[in-house]
Amino acid sequence: MPILFTFALSQNQTFELRSHYGNRKLDTSALERLINLCEQKYYNQDFDDSIQLKNIGRELYQWLDGKEGWLRRGLEENSDNKIYLDLIQTSEAQALNPQTQKIALGLAHLPWELLHDGSGFLLSESSVLPVRSLQQRNNNFPTIQNRPLRLIFMATSPEHPDVAPLGFEQEEKNILAATKDQPLSLVVEESGSVEELGNLGAIVPRRLF
Repeated sequence: MPILFTFALSQNQTFELRSHYGNRKLDTSALERLINLCEQKYYNQDFDDSIQLKNIGRELYQWLDGKEGWLRRGLEENSDNKIYLDLIQTSEAQALNPQTQKIALGLAHLPWELLHDGSGFLLSESSVLPVRSLQQRNNNFPTIQNRPLRLIFMATSPEHPDVAPLGFEQEEKNILAATKDQPLSLVVEESGSVEELGNLGAIVPRRLF
């Protein structure tokens, strides 16, 4: 049986976590606090605090694990290394008060890839992948268009004196020729600046350590 956690809303607009091990009420104030922290810090390009990243990952882990050890038991009993997070009820909920709606939508935006068991990040240490479900899979929803993957390419030349400099123009031609028949939207950035990539909306990989 896959590891499945469902985030649900009760009639009084409080949040519950459900699994095949049981149900547990979640602390609304704690949810709101961490959502605000991630919006202000984690999704800020200047944020690079490894200790804070581990703290966020530990808190996310504790939400799923709890005192009962649900996540730990699930990982021990399953071998597919995937954690399915069913956020359909919260992402599609209607007629919520503003505070509850912010939390309901913010749950899907939390950095679940940071899950940390106290020894290491699950994604990097154990290849455990969190998978979010945000929409019902039935005929009531239109088919989602498979849009082209948007990529930004920035070439960098090696600095070692024994390595020939990179031929930027030829490299660009080679890449464009190799991808011309692929469903890609490719932009070439020539500044060599990581900051400029961020200004263009690129996702710059973040260190977990």
